Amino acid sequence: DPGGEWLKMDIGPLYRGALSSIDFDASGRVFIGASGGVVIFDPSAPDLTHTGYDVMLRAVRFDDRSGEMRQLALGMPQEVPAGPSSIRFEYSLPGLNGRNEIRYRARLRGYEPEFTDWEATSQYSYINLPPGEYAFEAVAQAPSGDISEIEPFEFRIVPPWYRSPWI
Repeated sequence: DPGGEWLKMDIGPLYRGALSSIDFDASGRVFIGASGGVVIFDPSAPDLTHTGYDVMLRAVRFDDRSGEMRQLALGMPQEVPAGPSSIRFEYSLPGLNGRNEIRYRARLRGYEPEFTDWEATSQYSYINLPPGEYAFEAVAQAPSGDISEIEPFEFRIVPPWYRSPWI
């Protein structure tokens, strides 16, 4: 904007010498040539400090006892075989700003009564769960203080065949 003011904005960590050129166009956009490509700043773009997004369950993986992690389909109840194995939940709050300020809480309903304390980690693992019905829940707190939660992921650890009821 001709006659406007300069605003100081944090554009993330940059290394010395990473910027090679800066140019402007008639609409007020700023083009920044950087060592890894071009960055375009558009002052008319929406503010990204408020994500407005909900925490997302990104993946659920379990160790199939062969040493490989297998991914479970999201959005539907799943069955996992019993035995010495682990199950890992990966979740995150989408957004660009304040990644280090996001805090999460989680719990496995059917296994633990309370949520964990607020922490920065966005994955949680369980080892050697007994057969039973479970629902994983996660809650995120954005830097703005907004709180969102995932739809619980329901799954069942199936007992081994020799512990199944005979009918």
